[in-house]
Amino acid sequence: IGFLGSATYSLLPAFLKVFRDRFPGVEIELHEMKTSELIQSLRQRRVHAGLLRLPVRDDLLSFEPILEETLVVALPEHHPLAEKQHIAFGDLAGEAFLLPPRQLAPGFYDQVAGLCRRAGFSLRVGAEASQLQTILNLVAAGMGVALVAESVTQMGGHGVVFKRLPEPAPTIEIAVAWCRDDPSEILHAFLQVVRETVHQGALMK
Repeated sequence: IGFLGSATYSLLPAFLKVFRDRFPGVEIELHEMKTSELIQSLRQRRVHAGLLRLPVRDDLLSFEPILEETLVVALPEHHPLAEKQHIAFGDLAGEAFLLPPRQLAPGFYDQVAGLCRRAGFSLRVGAEASQLQTILNLVAAGMGVALVAESVTQMGGHGVVFKRLPEPAPTIEIAVAWCRDDPSEILHAFLQVVRETVHQGALMK
């Protein structure tokens, strides 16, 4: 199973617990990777299933949305906006954004750039980092701001505060992906566990 780091906070533990209880004899290998790496690994059959961020288009793969999550702004704790009770996206004009490189997460990168354009300013990238924890560390160091999934706030983070954006707040959508012609019974058992867990209402908003 390949997964985005951000998928581990609310998704993967729930799926794995049910799957391991039901199929204790199945060995599970977990590989954390970015969206572009995950797509390649699925196409090359190096992973059977992946948890990734939409939008993604690939004719060889099937995608099933499983979670829509609100994005929040991560700010250095001493940032002027950290004192405000409410902030708008336009308040971030002039800020340096910390992002994964576009080649690793093109959908998310373009989403942030689009949010900036709609708020009347151009995206200014302060630094790029592939790991979420690195991005949060850079935020804490005052290197810029970041948009992260709301579940990331569970991590906390010394020197970082999280601020909600006004409704309708931007969201990201997480999906499970697999090769559409993969006949593996174990894969389809895992997909069934994913569907059941989502259907129970524990994950889908």
